[in-house]
Amino acid sequence: AAQVAAGMCGDYVVQGTVYDDATPANTLAGAKVTLIPADPDGFTRNVTTNAEGFYTAQVDADTYTATASLTGYLPDTATITVPEGAEDPVVQDFYLEALPAKVVTGNVYDDGVPNEDYHGFPLMATLVFTADDHSFETMSDPFTGQYSITLYEAVDYEVTVTAANKGYIP
Repeated sequence: AAQVAAGMCGDYVVQGTVYDDATPANTLAGAKVTLIPADPDGFTRNVTTNAEGFYTAQVDADTYTATASLTGYLPDTATITVPEGAEDPVVQDFYLEALPAKVVTGNVYDDGVPNEDYHGFPLMATLVFTADDHSFETMSDPFTGQYSITLYEAVDYEVTVTAANKGYIP
């Protein structure tokens, strides 16, 4: 317990703001800032920006690899040096670039009944697009089977389709 508590303490402060790169006046709430010390015996700090995009972390004197990240943005990394005896907080701001997004559309149809002519009807279903750190969900239209969703480019998604009606295998 003492080691965990020590990881939350430090004699110095690193602080800053995380901004949207395209519109620097826009700060990003909920961004994760990770500070990894160069000292292998040091403690990694993970903090989250507040509603104004501001973060603060208590740290020990060391050199840190600092990374700010938020779903929908490319991470930004910087090297921060916190000198022994520093009296003022070390300020490190981050500017995150939004991932480009595209609208993906499609249709969901049933696969029919084996050995019958009944197949290819539109199907209402829930579609869940899951990536490593986020997921998006949409529903297909019950009359046309059509769906539309905005997804980030260059991100691999696994798709799970679950029919609203019973009897279909996801």
